[in-house]
Amino acid sequence: MEVVALKLRNLAYLAQPRLLPFTERIGSASIVDGKLVVPDQRPRPFFYEAIAAVFQTILLAGAAGGLWKRRRQFEHDAFLLIVLGGIVGVSVLFYPTSRLLAPASFVLMFYTARNFAR
Repeated sequence: MEVVALKLRNLAYLAQPRLLPFTERIGSASIVDGKLVVPDQRPRPFFYEAIAAVFQTILLAGAAGGLWKRRRQFEHDAFLLIVLGGIVGVSVLFYPTSRLLAPASFVLMFYTARNFAR
């Protein structure tokens, strides 16, 4: 049940607009005197979070509308949907990160543009 809960949480992370992971990488983990030492990580600057949140919110909301408008044309969009499904699958099975979502941004942009097109 813990694994299922973790995978559901990973899925939920994909629908939220924050940058993943929530902290900046500072330094590297290392072995010191036989012990694993991980440096403290700090949160990302608010400005970066705000810009990413605005961008992702527009993409997620716009893409949802575009997917709805093209729901009867999915056979023409098979490649885009396979790309999106693959990225979602990898993010859910392993670890969601904003870098992994970069290819998905193209698909979301396509559907957002379709949503706002006449």
